[in-house]
Amino acid sequence: MNMKADTLKKRKLIAALVMLAVGVILLYRSLQTSRPALKASITVPTAGPASKVQLRSEHRYIAVLLKPTLDPRLRLDLLAESEDVVYNGAGRNIFFEHQDDIPQPVTSVRLPEKQPEAPPAPPPLPPPPPVDLKAWGWANHGGGDKTVFLAQGDNGFVAHEGDIVARRYKVVKIGPNSVEIEDLLSNNRQTIPVAF
Repeated sequence: MNMKADTLKKRKLIAALVMLAVGVILLYRSLQTSRPALKASITVPTAGPASKVQLRSEHRYIAVLLKPTLDPRLRLDLLAESEDVVYNGAGRNIFFEHQDDIPQPVTSVRLPEKQPEAPPAPPPLPPPPPVDLKAWGWANHGGGDKTVFLAQGDNGFVAHEGDIVARRYKVVKIGPNSVEIEDLLSNNRQTIPVAF
C-alpha cells in the first residue's frame, strides 16, 4: 500500500512539473511575440529642437527624452490668443436656415364657444312582459260577484275581482268581454280578452 501511494505521489509531481514547464514556455513565447507589436504601436512625438530621440535596435528599447512640457502654471498669453478667435463656419447654419418660414404666432384668435352637451336621452324602457294568462269565461252568481276562469299553461284558476293569481297577477276588473289584470312585479295593467 505504501509503495502504491509513493508511486502515485511521484506521478502527480511529474505531471505538475511538466505542466509548469509548458506554462513557462507559453508565457515566454507570448512575451516575445507581443514586443514587436508594442514597438510598432509607439509613436514618437515631435517636440521641437530640444528633444532627443535615441533608438537602440539591438536591445529593442525606445527611449524618448523630451523637455518636460507639463507646466502647472496658467499661461495667460495662450488664453488671450484664444479669446480673439471668431468661428466663421464655411457651411450653413442649421439653426437659422429656415427662420423666415416659421409662422408668427397670432395673438387675437377667438375660439368658438363650446356648447354644453345635452345629456344623452335615456334609452326607451322595454315594453312590459305580456300577461301569460288566458281567460276562458266568467260567471255571475246573481249578486253581482263575478267569477273568472283563467289558465296559465296547464294550471287553471278561478278568481274574483281583487284576487291574486299565480302569486303575481291581481284581477282588477271583470268585464263582459275582457278582464283587466295587474302584474304586481312590473306595476303594469293589461286587458286580456275572454274567449267563450
